[in-house]
Amino acid sequence: MNELDILLDTIKNQRWYFFENNDKIIFDKDTGLIWTNLKFFPYQKSGNNPYSGNKAKKLVTTINNQNWGGYNNWKVPTPNELWKMIADKTFPFFTGTYWRINKRFAWLVNDDGVLSRKDLDYEGAMYGISPDSSVNVILCSDALQPANFYSEPRVILEIFQNNKLIPFFKDAAANRLYKQSAKFLILEKLKAEKFNFYELSAKYDVAEINQSPVKFYKAVISVADEVLKYLQLYGSAAAEIAIPFNARYIDSPHLTLEENLLLKNRREKLAQILNLGVEEIAAQILEIRSEAEEMAAYRERIMSGSKILVELYQFENEPRVSFNLLVESIAESVTLAQDKIIFFAENKSFVRAIIDAAEIWSADYISFKKDLRGQFENLCIKNRIEQNLYFAWFEEWRKLRLAIEERFLPLIEFALKGNLRDVIFEILERLNNYKKAVDNFYLAESTIQKRLDVEENPRKFAKNFFNNVQKIINARPKYNEQIFLKKWAESLTD
Repeated sequence: MNELDILLDTIKNQRWYFFENNDKIIFDKDTGLIWTNLKFFPYQKSGNNPYSGNKAKKLVTTINNQNWGGYNNWKVPTPNELWKMIADKTFPFFTGTYWRINKRFAWLVNDDGVLSRKDLDYEGAMYGISPDSSVNVILCSDALQPANFYSEPRVILEIFQNNKLIPFFKDAAANRLYKQSAKFLILEKLKAEKFNFYELSAKYDVAEINQSPVKFYKAVISVADEVLKYLQLYGSAAAEIAIPFNARYIDSPHLTLEENLLLKNRREKLAQILNLGVEEIAAQILEIRSEAEEMAAYRERIMSGSKILVELYQFENEPRVSFNLLVESIAESVTLAQDKIIFFAENKSFVRAIIDAAEIWSADYISFKKDLRGQFENLCIKNRIEQNLYFAWFEEWRKLRLAIEERFLPLIEFALKGNLRDVIFEILERLNNYKKAVDNFYLAESTIQKRLDVEENPRKFAKNFFNNVQKIINARPKYNEQIFLKKWAESLTD
């Protein structure tokens, strides 16, 4: 059971909700009504005395004027509403015998426009109804109840989220998960409201629009406005799902210009991938809309000037993109952003793990140049290796390590597009083992003493690495993954 299912299952099995950020109300999942929280609400007059009819009416007015709990449409419940609330005896303030609330049996109801008293010692909505003298008062409101309400866990979750309410769940895990539930709801909405180019373009008479510049620019403005509404939802999703990542890279004094550039590009590329791109798309669409408004304003200036016919002819023949291509291009950008948001939302821990791996690899390469080079130099001095040989051998080592490092980014880029999810870290581990084998070879004192067998051993390591990856390639069900991995691994064995 995933996190969202746990949360929805908890909602399914819990009827009543108090709220962490609004202690004046209590919510009934079965009816969608909120009720005044009797822990704070003056359901009796001071001195534990019930209200008379007129005092009860004044109380309703006072509570609405006070905006109790942030709402001002509180009302006296009907007999049916009061009975539905208490009938199963799950109401948190049910105490005493029969169906009493806080041990009191006489409660105010609105019986078809007449304020009356309902005796909760009688079963059923319409039994025990009498004139409204000496009553206790509890009020209800449909302020949270959406149109066409039905009691379904996803609907209840949306009510809480849309009204920024933090409910108390009986299940401790659900309380923790609820704080994350905004991303679940957004993800569901994104999937349900997938942007559709064909549905959008079908709203317009494309042939007629392409024939008329006036209709063309009006339609462009209309499309831009419609797409910007979609982007509001994507913006909310991006805010919830985005993974913070600082693209700034500080050059290491231990690395060459080429090496620093490699690590800098890796960090910048990761930041680019992690940017969900909603703001950029919105800016593009606003620019398109602005251009359309400028052209519409240009036509209006023509109509109020001289040589109207000549200038209208020029206006009509101004080059412009076909309406279909424009809408298709906008839709493609939005759809790509939407797919990216959905992928990141569903695979956030996977993406974080890849980011962590990238940081570890970059730090490891800097350590290689800083620490391992010093170890290698000490070994060469100890074994009296000539300086020119020392530099040549270290350069061979560095080039091989750099070649391994260069293959890291293409692999994780491919993975962050939804590929190799189940084996990416296995491949990285095999690449890391290849890297360790190379380091251990160059740092081995026996290798130094033999003047470095730089031809045979690195080739052996590369061959072992390729054979290990080949096993993964053969097991991949997707042909595009097989092709990518084969080319990727071959580039390291050249």
